[in-house]
Amino acid sequence: MDNSVVLDLDFFSKGIGVIYGTLLLIFIYLLFSLTEYFFKKKKKLSIKNLKKPLLFGLAGSIYSSFIIDLFKVTTSYKLPLRSDLWPYIILQIGIALFLCRLSTLVLIKSSFIKSFIKVKTKGDLQELKEYSEFLNRVVCFLILAVTLIVVGITFGIKTSSLSALFGGLAIGLSLATQKFLQNIIGGLVLVITRPFKIDDFIETSSFSGIVENIGIFYTKIRTLENIPVFIPNYEMTNKNVSQLTQRTERRIKADVTLRYEDLDKVKNIIKNIKEFLTINSGIDQNQTIYVKFYKWDSSSINILVKCYTNTSDYEEFLDIQEEVFLKISKIVIEEGGDFAFNSTTIYLPPNLKKDAIEDILKNEKS
Repeated sequence: MDNSVVLDLDFFSKGIGVIYGTLLLIFIYLLFSLTEYFFKKKKKLSIKNLKKPLLFGLAGSIYSSFIIDLFKVTTSYKLPLRSDLWPYIILQIGIALFLCRLSTLVLIKSSFIKSFIKVKTKGDLQELKEYSEFLNRVVCFLILAVTLIVVGITFGIKTSSLSALFGGLAIGLSLATQKFLQNIIGGLVLVITRPFKIDDFIETSSFSGIVENIGIFYTKIRTLENIPVFIPNYEMTNKNVSQLTQRTERRIKADVTLRYEDLDKVKNIIKNIKEFLTINSGIDQNQTIYVKFYKWDSSSINILVKCYTNTSDYEEFLDIQEEVFLKISKIVIEEGGDFAFNSTTIYLPPNLKKDAIEDILKNEKS
């Protein structure tokens, strides 16, 4: 057995070494009890579960080493399965359990993670809890993996063999779970960079909706049709996302289509529409207001109306837009104009007889 890898417990297996071992256990117990009392008095974390696995590992290794040595001295019977290694295995298991519980205490029960990530809403808190639990599982898995390696070395397995074995397993596992790992990393990126959070309204090239949950593997979006959609986190980190919740205003954009015979009235219509928009309290006066004759269409002349409202609330926006549209309609009618619609004008030759025209109209009707 390689004494550079594991602690030599021969001292604790003989005579006064057991007494020293017992005193060490008592000292550790008192130290943890005082620390636990301090945390309890300050109303902070409870470290009650930390001392049990550590004391179990130390006590098990010390007293099992003493019992095995006593058994060897008093009897001629040989214990199987390398009994001299049992105390070391017990100690390693105790330390592994201690480290796993310490990880749970730091990552889940303490506010350690919260000091790095800001929590503003209940959704953020739930999101942080999920990732803390996942990170704790990863840390515990690594602790157990290292413990297995140390146990293997304790039993005499060569380090190079273990490295080759775990290296091959790691490569195979990473290839088999590539998408799985990409989604996990994508979820961590979303939590750390926070391009959006729970209850935000977002829009991409393929969907729009409210973010309900940012999980370890998937982001849950509820669309405007009230359909829950689950998108892998890896895809969410590679999409162009419009953060609609963070906008401070909404835009009104419309084409006012007038008849060609209303061309002489366009100037007054534009003037009146712009005057109305510049005094409307629902319109943001700090943004440019566009009311321009900008297009000759096949059946109409088009006026562009573009402005921004003072609100980002959808219902309030619709109310303001409705008011603007109704006022534009009123202005057009008051100026003697009217709205155009798609139509076709047919010009007949002047020498075409009346009977021929009636025949054309009959054919059109039939």
